[in-house]
Amino acid sequence: LQLLREMADGRVARITITFNSAVSACGKGGEWWHAVQLMRGMVSESVEMDTTSYNAAVNACEKSGEMLKAFQLLQDISHSCVQR
Repeated sequence: LQLLREMADGRVARITITFNSAVSACGKGGEWWHAVQLMRGMVSESVEMDTTSYNAAVNACEKSGEMLKAFQLLQDISHSCVQR
């Protein structure tokens, strides 16, 4: 997360793959809330989300026992056009 912040501070473009990596790392660390916040950051920065983005966030929520949030993300996927 620190590296992602430093990229923004240094005016380095943060793209889908960098966000996806951070979301995945949050999931591995049990930080579901941060994973979801990163997804929100992607929206606010107009960074395109893909299936990897959603999969990483859903996995982060599932691993932390946040099944309702995981289900909400799955609903979001069905309501949006996600690149495959």
